[in-house]
Amino acid sequence: MPYRDIKTMEHLGNLLKRAPHGLEFGWLYLPQNGPWQPEASAVIIDVDHLDSHDVDQDDEPIFAKQQGLAATLESRTVEDIVASATALESPASVDLLVEAFNYYFEFDSFLPERGHIPLSRDEWRHKVNRDFYDALGPESLNKKCHIESCERGKITGSLRCKVHHYGMVRNKPCPFTD
Repeated sequence: MPYRDIKTMEHLGNLLKRAPHGLEFGWLYLPQNGPWQPEASAVIIDVDHLDSHDVDQDDEPIFAKQQGLAATLESRTVEDIVASATALESPASVDLLVEAFNYYFEFDSFLPERGHIPLSRDEWRHKVNRDFYDALGPESLNKKCHIESCERGKITGSLRCKVHHYGMVRNKPCPFTD
């Protein structure tokens, strides 16, 4: 896309609606703190097209700093976010596009579904551990666990029950007993 004047600001929602047709190259600048709303001021700036008097000592656009804007994501990433949102709902509403943008900015991941709230680190760790435990399969009703003090049945492919096999593989006590 051709270079746009950096002083041409628009609403984030409008910019995201333009993304399927290609955005100009550069970084998307938005107000300093998200999450952002569709009406947030937005501008894409390619610092390589700026004169030296248009950037500060850190090569940040002076215009953006004067407007209270900060760099968020590169424009090609914004296009990818919009394409991903459009795969969820076509045509994608402005609200969905902004939700997808905010989600990507916060979690560095595409929005998997509208309203998705990712698991916390502890919840994710619990889920991974639970999935592993469940994948060990059923315990035998006829063959006992190899651990002498255990009354549980062994699982297929192991001499141990789920609890003891989990502890052996994960090198930590199993948090599950079912």
